[in-house]
Amino acid sequence: MIDRLRALANRPIRAEDRGKAFLLASLAVVAALLALLSLGRPEPKPREARPVSGPPTPTSPAEQPPPQESTPAPEQRGASPAELKQARRVANRFFRSYLAYSYGRASLADLEAASPELRRELAARPARVPATVRKLKPRILTTQLEAEGGIAELDAVALVDDGDRTYSSVAGLERAGSSWQVSELGG
Repeated sequence: MIDRLRALANRPIRAEDRGKAFLLASLAVVAALLALLSLGRPEPKPREARPVSGPPTPTSPAEQPPPQESTPAPEQRGASPAELKQARRVANRFFRSYLAYSYGRASLADLEAASPELRRELAARPARVPATVRKLKPRILTTQLEAEGGIAELDAVALVDDGDRTYSSVAGLERAGSSWQVSELGG
């Protein structure tokens, strides 16, 4: 009996089972990451400041507005369910439009929720999509959010299945006024 189980465990994975095995392994990794996040580990170091388009911020202490004591800074408070729901919607909109772009079905102008900097980066390296990839039909299986330096920045991880393979795609989200935008790919 043990020899039979060993032979079953050591057999090669069939081509039709590879997608399922990858999906299960990816879900196990996401579950492990979520478990680690819930263990109460120390707050991660905030990312380096990146330039964000918008109104200039005052630099001298005399020009700075007085701090508001009633509302904690976004980095000091947890994300509300409404904020996470909004961020997930923005991430899904971005991933849907980015998948259409990266599979040759849309132009860069159709990309939703991307920062101007990210658009410039993608324009500098346009997607070259082979005909075999254009035929595939990507779909998002699930999207997970992970806090980076508080609620001001989030990483979104999408599990994507295109009919040929299943893989994850990572996008960095940051606040853009009262909403979110994707500022980087690959986390």
